[in-house]
Amino acid sequence: MSAGPMKLRTFWSEYSDIKVQFNLREQNDEKGTCILDVKFTKDNETIIKTETITGFKLPEPPKPPEPKDPWDRFFPKENE
Repeated sequence: MSAGPMKLRTFWSEYSDIKVQFNLREQNDEKGTCILDVKFTKDNETIIKTETITGFKLPEPPKPPEPKDPWDRFFPKENE
């Protein structure tokens, strides 16, 4: 079994004097395993909690829209 590249998504949030960082790492295995690290920082003290989640797949990021031809506004193309 060869796993593909691991995906990592990071989210930040701040609540008054507490900073929270979420790292979600997708392992790309057939079980849909992800590792969730939650890092809490307050007054330069850091606590890290790690959870393993199985049966979960990160959605693919949305694809950018196709570039539009400026002439389509004046001459719309018929659906084929």
